[in-house]
Amino acid sequence: QEELCLVCGDRASGYHYNALTCEGCKGFFRRSITKNAVYQCKYGNNCEIDMYMRRKCQECRLKKCLSVGMRPECVVPEVQCAVKRKEKKALKEKDKPNSTTNGSPEMIKMENGVTPILPEQEELIHRLVYFQNEYEHPSEEDVKRIMNTPEDEEDQCDVRFRTITEITILTVQLIVEFAKRLP
Repeated sequence: QEELCLVCGDRASGYHYNALTCEGCKGFFRRSITKNAVYQCKYGNNCEIDMYMRRKCQECRLKKCLSVGMRPECVVPEVQCAVKRKEKKALKEKDKPNSTTNGSPEMIKMENGVTPILPEQEELIHRLVYFQNEYEHPSEEDVKRIMNTPEDEEDQCDVRFRTITEITILTVQLIVEFAKRLP
């Protein structure tokens, strides 16, 4: 039985960014996230997304992508894509029959005696920095939610304790999300 894209109903090609989608919706979602696109619906913000409407209303299509479970944090940053392309190119060059090992990064030392990092190491560094930036600080909404809870004549000591507890929980959640993404 053919599986269908959860966004538009086209033939699904697999799970992309945490949801079963077609190639078209996968590419649309990736481009929308990497470009931080902001769309405007011309039809009342409630379009039924199908194979026809997916081309007509980008805002409702992006909302549908998010509602079926596509996750922006799963989109690989453009810097990381460039590193991966560079790495693939380097592997192709390495596999050529007339290549020599004398020019490989492992054998080259810079003038200061430091060996340059490999493309895989550089990619890993970029991923770690990206995810650290994503999960290092709580969102403004989360902080406002914690700080703006009504006090309802609570003892100041209780209010402070509750605030510290909620901030601790939020921090632990961010650490867990960061750790889940470690290679």
